[in-house]
Amino acid sequence: MFVPPKFKQSESTRIFELMRDNPFALLCVAHEDGVEAGHVPVHTKHDENGDITLGFHLSRNNPLVKMLDGSREALIVFTGPNAYISPDWYGTENQVPTWNYAVVQARGKPVVMPDAQLMVLLDELSAQGENELAPKPAWTTEKMDASLYDGMRTAITGYAMKPESVTGKWKMNQNRKPGEREQVKKALAATGNPVHLDVLNEIPD
Repeated sequence: MFVPPKFKQSESTRIFELMRDNPFALLCVAHEDGVEAGHVPVHTKHDENGDITLGFHLSRNNPLVKMLDGSREALIVFTGPNAYISPDWYGTENQVPTWNYAVVQARGKPVVMPDAQLMVLLDELSAQGENELAPKPAWTTEKMDASLYDGMRTAITGYAMKPESVTGKWKMNQNRKPGEREQVKKALAATGNPVHLDVLNEIPD
C-alpha cells in the first residue's frame, strides 16, 4: 500500500481500534495462478503478550482453504470511515474531487486452529455482533442443538494469524490548509449522513 508520510498512521491504539470496529475484511492470497480473495468477519484481539492476533473462518469448500497451509502469506484489509469529498467544499477554485478514508492492511501467514480454539473464535465473533444489537438479548451457541452445532462446525476451517506487519493509512485532508479542512468538516456535517460524521471526526483541525 502506498502511504505518503502525511497519511501514515503510527498510533497503534487507533490502528487496533479500526481493525476491531470494522471486522468485515478483505482476505487476499497470491498463488501460482494469480490472486484469490474472500470477504470474512475477522476477530481482532491482543494475545497474552499484547500482540495483535486475528481470527477468522472459511467454508471448507472455499478455494482459499487449500492455499492457506501455514506457509503462504495473506493480506487482510480493513476499511474504516470513508467518503467522497467534493471540490466545491474547499471554498477555493480549481480543485478536484478526492476520497477521504482510513484503512489498515495486515500481512502474515494464517495457520489452521484446533477445534477448541475455533469454538472460542465463533463465540467471540457472535458476541461482537450481538453487542451491537443491544438491548436485544444476545444470541449464543447455547441456543443451538449441540449435535447440530457440532456438525455445522465441521463444515468450516478456523485460522489464526499473527501479523508480521500492520500498516495504517488515514487520508483525511492532512495535505490541505486548515481553513479548507474546516470547510470540508462543515460540508460533511451538513449532509447528516452518519458515515460522513465518522469521517468528519477523523479530519485534523
